[in-house]
Amino acid sequence: MSYLTESLKIEILMMIGYGDRARTQCEVVRLFRETHPDLPPLNQGTINKIEAQYREMGHVRKVPSKRQAVVDDDKKLNLFLALEENQITPARQLARHSNLNHKTVLKILKYEKKHPYKMQAVRELLEDDPDRRVEFCDLLMTSLHLGGTIPPVFIFPRIRNPEEYLGDGPEGSLVLGNKSGWMNSELFPLVLRHIVKHTHCFLGNRILLLIDNHESHLAG
Repeated sequence: MSYLTESLKIEILMMIGYGDRARTQCEVVRLFRETHPDLPPLNQGTINKIEAQYREMGHVRKVPSKRQAVVDDDKKLNLFLALEENQITPARQLARHSNLNHKTVLKILKYEKKHPYKMQAVRELLEDDPDRRVEFCDLLMTSLHLGGTIPPVFIFPRIRNPEEYLGDGPEGSLVLGNKSGWMNSELFPLVLRHIVKHTHCFLGNRILLLIDNHESHLAG
């Protein structure tokens, strides 16, 4: 029915006629085929829709699809600011941050031609990565020597005996392992117990624990 312009629909209404001069739908289908042999054939269902639209609305113009909910400009601005601040933010996290529906966020990003990036672990190191790793380890060791910190948690991409890979690591460190070498919902509770062990926190001695929205932190 997409090929039917407004003028063609009006012509179909004229073919239908009115009163004593009204044609049957079969006659309209045949007349339309004879008048426009180069167009796809008309069917009775299409005729019914055109008649119903004219009786209900008084015209046969194309009716726009259901209007989408209007998104407040402030929410859009918050969405773009969050994306600008961190371009690897997942769309679902952007939705929570902007108080919008996940599908709405995707539609806005598509319309504005903006695409959130998805983090992907790669094995290749950049040129300055080794220096950054050494700098990070120096900073970590300095912090440990100063005291007042929790022994770190190391996760190795190993299932069996991951503690063998720690070497001369900081005393009291928690060594964990899995296939990926990344935090998951199975390891995170062990990290929490590690924190409780070294901070001696309980209901009467609370601590502030800052975490992000990683799926391992939200599970369970």
